[in-house]
Amino acid sequence: EAVGQVNELKREVGRLMYGQAAAAVQPGGGSGNGVAPAKEALAMPVADAISREAVGQWHAESGRAGSRRPTAGAGAGSAAGRAVAPAPSSIAVSPADAGAPARDEKAVRAADARDDGNRAMEGGHIDRAIADFTVAIGLDPQDAAAYRDRGIAYARKREYERAVADFTVAVGLDPQDAVAYCNRGNAYDDIRDYDRAIADYNAAIGLNPQYAAAYNNRGNACRNKGEHNRAIDDYSVAISLNPQYAAAYYNRGNAYRNEGEYDRAVADFTVVIRLHPEDAAAYHNRGRACHNKGEYDRAIADFTAAIKLNPEDAAAYYCRGLAGLGRGEPREAIRDFTRAIGIRPEYAPAYHNRGVAQGIIGNMAQAEEDFARARELGFRA
Repeated sequence: EAVGQVNELKREVGRLMYGQAAAAVQPGGGSGNGVAPAKEALAMPVADAISREAVGQWHAESGRAGSRRPTAGAGAGSAAGRAVAPAPSSIAVSPADAGAPARDEKAVRAADARDDGNRAMEGGHIDRAIADFTVAIGLDPQDAAAYRDRGIAYARKREYERAVADFTVAVGLDPQDAVAYCNRGNAYDDIRDYDRAIADYNAAIGLNPQYAAAYNNRGNACRNKGEHNRAIDDYSVAISLNPQYAAAYYNRGNAYRNEGEYDRAVADFTVVIRLHPEDAAAYHNRGRACHNKGEYDRAIADFTAAIKLNPEDAAAYYCRGLAGLGRGEPREAIRDFTRAIGIRPEYAPAYHNRGVAQGIIGNMAQAEEDFARARELGFRA
């Protein structure tokens, strides 16, 4: 039986790690490192997490300082370099217009309400922002930017149908608003309507061929359709437009790894780490690429760095445990699998592989307990 478990280990180390094993991890690993957020609508394995931009682009486009993540005019997590279509600025009334019809006064009040909504969004007060944008729309139903910004707010709340409806009104009122097209593409992507998402990204790029975020996001939609080579092409264009665009490097690294181009994946994750040394997910995914190459020492070093930056990352412990098995250290692996289970008690693959490691050192009773628990949790080898 122990021999059978060892043979099972050989299969598991090469395959299981990248199948149903990994937990969802967001690129950026939290609020301190600035890589764009992972797509939260889907529970994805670590290696499949993607970074996306153009979600909250109302900030810098209207003259205010942008928030850290994501901001207009910047690549993922950076402060400069992303080319976006400018949003309409607040409406100013000249002295000659002082006696103009009441609609001009309403337009000014509408612009003020939209500004209030933007400030609320920057402060994370999404419901208040929606209320302000709704006031702006009531005062000036022709204010395309108010619909667009309210759509962004709805998307932040994951109310994607409402977001799509507002973006559709926005592009109807202002067909030149590339940001509205890009954000509607994001909403379609969130509901897995990838063809419509790609069509909107195409429209955004047609309006603004320098729109790096639209290329990045179109790459994500292509990748979600399984078209990894098309995705790589889009990420590469985004990088050429903004060489500091960490999200595009991160996403291209994942796509390269999925295509088995591990050296290129490692190179891209290394760029992300250089741009954002506190990015736990970049270390994590570089570790996975190193593991794919059989470079277990490098993989363990990267998983250790990821754990240091994010000690609650159960998947990092799990993956380090697998790398430990690959390096022939089952006891170290057991410790890591146990830590992963402590963080995520329902982590079925961690139980299974801890059972494999227990079998290697001859603890067959413990191994059977772990295998049984993994099966109870739905794990199938």
